[in-house]
Amino acid sequence: MDFVVPSIYSRMLKSPHILIAGTTGSGKSVALNSLLYSAMIEAGETGKNAAFTYIDLKMIELVDWRDLPNCSRYVDRPEDAPKALKDAVDSMYARYKVMQNQHIKETTEGHVYIVVDELADFVNDKGCLERLVTLGRLGRAAHYHLILCTQDPSRATLSAPLLQNMTCRVALRTKSPIESRQIVGVAGAEKLPEHGRALLDMDGAVENVEIPMVSEKDIKTLIETLRNDEIHHSSYTSKQDVVEDDSNDNSWLFRPPMTTEEKLRERLSSLERENKSLRDSGCGVTDKRLQTLLNEARSTIARLNAENEELRKQPNSFSDTQKKEDQQQETNAHLYETIANLKQQLEKAKKGPEVPRWKTFLIDAIITTLVWLALILFVF
Repeated sequence: MDFVVPSIYSRMLKSPHILIAGTTGSGKSVALNSLLYSAMIEAGETGKNAAFTYIDLKMIELVDWRDLPNCSRYVDRPEDAPKALKDAVDSMYARYKVMQNQHIKETTEGHVYIVVDELADFVNDKGCLERLVTLGRLGRAAHYHLILCTQDPSRATLSAPLLQNMTCRVALRTKSPIESRQIVGVAGAEKLPEHGRALLDMDGAVENVEIPMVSEKDIKTLIETLRNDEIHHSSYTSKQDVVEDDSNDNSWLFRPPMTTEEKLRERLSSLERENKSLRDSGCGVTDKRLQTLLNEARSTIARLNAENEELRKQPNSFSDTQKKEDQQQETNAHLYETIANLKQQLEKAKKGPEVPRWKTFLIDAIITTLVWLALILFVF
């Protein structure tokens, strides 16, 4: 299938940083996914190495892009967003050290996109705004790009220091002229139709443009193509290009994109850490079923590694490759199910043990009796 990039998104991607904002239901998610669709195609056609970090605190808007080889990090928890931005800033500074040593004005490394679905959910958390401003101010030469989206185009979300470096701003329909001016500097977005049109501000020139929608079918087709296309499994950069600096751990960016198995292991490790934290706080899970699930997942991963190692020693015939793919698919499906069960168990643990109904009734009765006794004593 031939994938076509709408011209408006191609124009937007020439800008170092992009802001998409509008009221709820104005088509922000459609515009963002269409923009990502275009970015993936352009990266493939130009041979430009690109890595994507997704901050998706709604947990469903960007999840389709999570398993692609060029996904360096996927964040779906508010407490993890500051660390992800810190790592991005540290890695950007590592590139500047290389540029200083080589006396060059622009890095030769690949492009890194920090994609945020809902900026308002964490922008005011400790350190987040400062790191976003730093990425916006210094990102161009280091090939770091921000793609920020919000349904709350207020001053609390879109502060002046952040907007200063957003060279491409897209105002979808807004609730008021004030919100329109906050995004693109002029009123008018409040008069736009509900979908399909926007005010586009690129370097101070505001114009009314059409925002085409890329269909979900085309997006899913592209994602499946990228998953199966080994060309896009780029190594991104070599370890020799990394600045040897022990003060910051920047290795997450400079390694190859994670495989499906590595992402599953990472999720499992995250669940184990969460369970340990619950135990330490005194409300952890003691259910034997949970421990069985944890052991089962670890054993499955160990078996996968052993089987893959055995297959690597054998000749690379078609049957071997097919066998390996079948084993991986079977194991991945099993691990996804196991991790889903773990999540359910941990959610139950967070809520704590359920109080029997008779205890609740007894507590209510005692409280009611005490209230009446207090009233009687007060009256008499």
